[in-house]
Amino acid sequence: MYRVRLGSPLDRALLLKFARRAYREIEPKRSSETLPKTIDRYLSQTTPIWWIETRDETASNPAAATAKAASIAQLPHFKTSHNPVACLWLGTATTPTDDELRAYVLLVYVAPEHRRQGLASYLLEQAEAWARQRGDHRIGLQVMAQNTAAIALYRKLGYTTISQWMSKSID
Repeated sequence: MYRVRLGSPLDRALLLKFARRAYREIEPKRSSETLPKTIDRYLSQTTPIWWIETRDETASNPAAATAKAASIAQLPHFKTSHNPVACLWLGTATTPTDDELRAYVLLVYVAPEHRRQGLASYLLEQAEAWARQRGDHRIGLQVMAQNTAAIALYRKLGYTTISQWMSKSID
């Protein structure tokens, strides 16, 4: 069974662990040395983190975790930490074209053995609700071009491409 809890800046070490996992999966050869500085720069009381956790009996048995699917929309919130399997970290950003503040997904990650169960969709719905509550009209994120599974999920949820960030190595 899955449960959701709202994290805090006290979860820095766990957030760093999940960010390293995410970037290692996407770009295994790239160093993650800058992640601690990035987290320290942006992690605060105003950048919420949601954790999806399992109870001990489902952490070691993904088949038991599948039994949770009764209603992900009714995931209860709780305060004690169990076994985190997914996270969402939000911040605030602007774009150079309109200077409007908007919610920004800094990190969304689901452990591989818990994917395709609606956890990322649930977390992104949480992000939209948080953004609406603040009065935001848009929510944004950046996704690596090679992360085709994430791109497909974001498109399914209504995200559209508004720009492309391009890079060229000059080494």
